[in-house]
Amino acid sequence: MSSDIAKKCVAELIGTFWLTLGGCGTAVMAASFPQVGVGLLGVSFAFGLTVLTMAYAIGHISGCHLNPAVTIGLTAGRRFPSNLIVPYIVAQVAGAILAAAILYARLRRGQRLRRQWLRRALARSLQPPLRPRNRGRADNDVPVRHHGRDAWEGTGRLRADCDWTLPDADPPRQHPGDEHLG
Repeated sequence: MSSDIAKKCVAELIGTFWLTLGGCGTAVMAASFPQVGVGLLGVSFAFGLTVLTMAYAIGHISGCHLNPAVTIGLTAGRRFPSNLIVPYIVAQVAGAILAAAILYARLRRGQRLRRQWLRRALARSLQPPLRPRNRGRADNDVPVRHHGRDAWEGTGRLRADCDWTLPDADPPRQHPGDEHLG
């Protein structure tokens, strides 16, 4: 294979890779996330822009076929030499397979991350939402004396149903069940 044919085949490989990654990748992501996806218009723009960028980038090198059907059609219309059909198609299929492998790996990783996120969210939803935390401190780090229950995290505010007093402002009040606090 001459260097001119190799250059054309590499250009077709890159172009088909870009078309598959950009166009099909957008379609896959739009289908994976329909609530925030780009929709049909976005997928159409993605395909159009990938073809446009490759037409400018590799059109002068290989003709920017990007598709075996285009290559065969141009050959049938006697606008493309028949001795280049096989190398072009091999390069185009290789570029598409390479891009599809990247999309597949990315999608598999995304599915794994989504499953991990769902497992964590489910585990969090089964735990009690509030846990005891830093007894006797408020949001603004003003020390407070607590009589009754522990401070709770969650909203970051003091609980309304707790009895809080500033230090040395009032003598501690005894509540039923607080005898052990001393």
